[in-house]
Amino acid sequence: MVLERDLAIFGFFIALGRSTQSFLSANGCDVIEDPIEGFIRYLIGGSVLYYPQLSSISSYQLYVEVVCEELDWIHFYPGNIGSLKQAHGHKSKKDPPNAEAIPQVLDVCSYWMQSFIKYSIWLENPSNVKAARFLSKG
Repeated sequence: MVLERDLAIFGFFIALGRSTQSFLSANGCDVIEDPIEGFIRYLIGGSVLYYPQLSSISSYQLYVEVVCEELDWIHFYPGNIGSLKQAHGHKSKKDPPNAEAIPQVLDVCSYWMQSFIKYSIWLENPSNVKAARFLSKG
């Protein structure tokens, strides 16, 4: 039961990370500074730190794809209604990066993390230590 809950929590943040990648790419931010890039990598791959059994490429990739498909209905970024499966889409022409994209990413990720921590009853249960540690480091 704890593993299922933890994986649901990790899955939510994997979907947020993939959506964030898609949003940044759509806004011309193909090269991202290290603190932001590291944070996005943590959202997407943090579950492997707590559940090393997911580290086999095939099982982790399947987990990510299923999670993103199931959570495709959540639109983390207003006006960014593309599918999470298009996380690495390419623009047809090269526009300069949108200067407002990075601050918006920080606001959106902060909002979702704080809201999840505030409203989730799963994190109140001490048996969910791994998910709580994941969120406290994010």
